Amino acid sequence: MRREVTGVRAAIKAHAGVTPDSIAYVGGGFNSTLIEEVRKAGYTTARSVERGRGQSAKDRYALRVVRVEGRDDVLDVLYRASSLACRPSRG
Repeated sequence: MRREVTGVRAAIKAHAGVTPDSIAYVGGGFNSTLIEEVRKAGYTTARSVERGRGQSAKDRYALRVVRVEGRDDVLDVLYRASSLACRPSRG
């Protein structure tokens, strides 16, 4: 597990010239052991496939996703990713 997490980070740096600071869990699965390996490898965030909004810094290694559709604008995405009770107006 450790070799995969650190290996992919090194491979991206070697090929793209940039060290990634975030990772998406393959298949979305994760547990406390994997979260600790991701943290030790130097990543600052990790994305799951769990849907939801209103995230906090303590959940930065289990970030949730929101659905984004082709017709969505920035306000749509901000609303879905936040804990706002209603969508901001476009006016």
